Amino acid sequence: MSELKYQVVEPMIELYVYDDKVVCYYNGCFKKHKEEIVFPMSSVRGINLQKASMWNGTCGISFLVEGHGWYNFGFSYVDHELIQKIATELQAQLVPFSVPQPENEYTRVEVVKPRTQTAQQIIPIEELKKLKELLDAGVITQEDFDAKKKQLLGL
Repeated sequence: MSELKYQVVEPMIELYVYDDKVVCYYNGCFKKHKEEIVFPMSSVRGINLQKASMWNGTCGISFLVEGHGWYNFGFSYVDHELIQKIATELQAQLVPFSVPQPENEYTRVEVVKPRTQTAQQIIPIEELKKLKELLDAGVITQEDFDAKKKQLLGL
């Protein structure tokens, strides 16, 4: 029997992550479970966090599913920190896999981060993105950005 690990429920989308599968229901205005997407966790090759931005309050999780590509699930009403926690914990559980060499230089290959990556290694990347947004908005100077970047990267 599958054990439910995470659930995120909104009016238009429901995401249930079990220890062995992911189930998502898209709900219509008048119909519950209008569309269902199910895939085994063993086929997940990558997980990406879609952070909310200043312009778009939607956050989400993307799953790279072997043989199917990316499935994106966006949420508008849930706590963004919950989505980040779920994505980080699921990323840590991924089993690395070998990527075949592309046939030509134009073939796109998705690379999965190894299991050994920790949340502490992910945080500087997110911090750098936030700093870049502040730089682009003119809130901080290029010198401030460069100094903080060196500090975060340990240079």
